[in-house]
Amino acid sequence: MKKKKILLAIVILLLFTLMSCEKDTNSDNGMTNQNEVQENTLDSTSQVNGVEPSEPVVNETSFEESPLLLFENAMKESGLTIENRNVKEASMIGALEGWGWTISGLPIEGYVFDLNSNDANSIANVEQVQNEHLLTYYNVEVNGETPVSLAEINGNLVIVFPMEDMMKHPKKDEILEILRNMSF
Repeated sequence: MKKKKILLAIVILLLFTLMSCEKDTNSDNGMTNQNEVQENTLDSTSQVNGVEPSEPVVNETSFEESPLLLFENAMKESGLTIENRNVKEASMIGALEGWGWTISGLPIEGYVFDLNSNDANSIANVEQVQNEHLLTYYNVEVNGETPVSLAEINGNLVIVFPMEDMMKHPKKDEILEILRNMSF
């Protein structure tokens, strides 16, 4: 029975990994050094999250001011070990930008929303996170159902615990405390 639960957890983790259209931004040492950022800079001569410079850049803040980078740095400063970071397909939930991290072997995700957006998915998810502490992955189905995950919001930054329905993240309380202590 225990093997079945572990196998089920691994399959669900794999499904979430595959459905989130991850784009790996890890360097050889497991993390991108913020002084050596390549894909996420807003330099007009480089790509931003895979977007050519001729296309509009969604994130209007500089990389150093990104709520995601500020949150990541706050996690590091608090002593959390980030095992890897991925860029997420944020548009599927109505967000501007998204990153995923692995901490203590389990994923968490962060998304930056435009709180003044007219996008239906964005409005619905921000309201759902504010009122129900849940986030819906629209246009995605797992076993015929649309996935919903536990989430918290501070300003325009939403932190998601995609595996929370299977098991509590071992660093959840610390991560939420970091989020609550930040100001954007």
